[in-house]
Amino acid sequence: MELARVTPAHLEPVSSHERLDLVDIVRGFALFGVLLANLVWTTTDELLTDVRLSQLPTAPVDRIVKPLVVFFIDHKFITLFSFLFGLGFAIQLSRARDRGRDVVAIYARRLSILAIIGVLHVAVLWFGDILLIYAVTGFGLLVVRRFNGGVLIILALVLTLLPSVATGLYPRMTGGSAQAEASAQADDDADKERRLAIFDGESYMAIARDDISHFFGDMLSRGVALTIVPLVFARFIFGLYVGRRNWPQRTANLLPVLWRLLPWAAVVGVLGTTVSVLREHLQHTQALRPDSLWVTVTAPIEEIGVLTMSFSYLSVLVLLFHRSVTWRRRLGHLAPVGRMALTNYLTQSLLYLLLFSGVGFGLYGEVGPAICVLFAILIFSAQLVLSRWWLARYRFGPAEWLWRTLTYGQLQPMRPVGVAMDRPK
Repeated sequence: MELARVTPAHLEPVSSHERLDLVDIVRGFALFGVLLANLVWTTTDELLTDVRLSQLPTAPVDRIVKPLVVFFIDHKFITLFSFLFGLGFAIQLSRARDRGRDVVAIYARRLSILAIIGVLHVAVLWFGDILLIYAVTGFGLLVVRRFNGGVLIILALVLTLLPSVATGLYPRMTGGSAQAEASAQADDDADKERRLAIFDGESYMAIARDDISHFFGDMLSRGVALTIVPLVFARFIFGLYVGRRNWPQRTANLLPVLWRLLPWAAVVGVLGTTVSVLREHLQHTQALRPDSLWVTVTAPIEEIGVLTMSFSYLSVLVLLFHRSVTWRRRLGHLAPVGRMALTNYLTQSLLYLLLFSGVGFGLYGEVGPAICVLFAILIFSAQLVLSRWWLARYRFGPAEWLWRTLTYGQLQPMRPVGVAMDRPK
């Protein structure tokens, strides 16, 4: 979320000199992980049965790559992205308070516009939208913004662990039989085949209808939101807490603490994620039933692993950023991508449609996790170059410009004010 600059007369977007480069770098880093996770999820988990996955030419490599993606990528990068959303809100509040202004109204408008963008994103491009969930959940930050730090941390931990505990307890409470599990798996496979046929076809309208149905029906109305929303809000609260303590502005002072915490966080993250991957493998091979006590016990461990590994990634970036000018320059290549995060996120969704659906190159059903890794590297590399090129000429990415123009109710200048721009040759 872009930070806002408050002037005595009115609110307006943050200027370039007020930005925190490290925040943009972390956001750019997170966006790559989100891209890779979404590619694997949308091309394989959502549309391909185990039989189809085993028939892919890359199946032997996929069986190695997929666990690595689950281990190092899944949930960790969206955690960083959500954390930064809450952090941006905290910094925005701080800057407005320092200038004696109330930022609540402008923040509410920003979220409302983001919600509209999210709905359009689902309807036009892709069913895996997170923007609408961010927008709706973001209003909760207005409620908790004055809570003291201890209450915020307790609330964030409860919201993190409660959904995982409930998810682990649900199969034990319902007591599903082996026959019911087999029937559910058969229904899931049939639904994947049905959706693959739609996405592999050439009808854009059929794809759009399925996107809308899947997001608002299968994903939201059937309870997925009851798990996602608390987890996202918990990450928002962690970001709010960090921002209120002004840690982003004084990361250099935190280096000794990060050096001490990093090894412990990495160990806990690896152990928690290992437990999660092992449990998923045992359930997938039906060696572990969903109503097993181990599923209930390990569910919270998975979330602890996600949080600590995400913290490890963040700590490494902060430590490298302060290590040397060379490292700061290297990491700086990620900042333009982070500054144009909304544009790049929506562009990635457009590429899913053009590359994988029948409307474009029709690669759904043809690629597995290994190819997705290559696609993610190529797409993100292009976004690195294009984002740097664009921001050398303009203040905002196209989507960021539209978001801010609608939020502030006036056209935002695209060219940096008072800076002579080199025209492309």
